Amino acid sequence: MAQVKALGLNSADAQTAWYKGLQNANDIHQERAVERAFGEWADGDAIASHIAYGLDIFCSADVGKSNASKSVLDPVNRQWLEQTYGVKFMSFEDLLAVLP
Repeated sequence: MAQVKALGLNSADAQTAWYKGLQNANDIHQERAVERAFGEWADGDAIASHIAYGLDIFCSADVGKSNASKSVLDPVNRQWLEQTYGVKFMSFEDLLAVLP
C-alpha cells in the first residue's frame, strides 16, 4: 500500500485525498507505475494471508522482477520471509513434482 499511497500523494494537490490522485497519471510510465504498485500491494496481501492462515506452501511464478528490490517476492525478501515466518516458496512445477 505504501507505494500506491506515495504515487497518489505525488500526483495530488494538498486538498485531494491521495487515492484520487492516482487517476492523474500523465503518461504511460506513470500508469505502469500505478499498475505495478497495485500488483505489489496484492502480492503483499497474499503473503500476509498465507502467514496469517499458517499455510505450508506459497506457490507462485512471480519473483518480483517488475518492482525490483521493492517487491515482497524478490529473492532477498523471500529469504527473509522464509527465515522469519517459515514461508516455503514453490513454483507450480515444484508443487506438481511433490504431489502424489
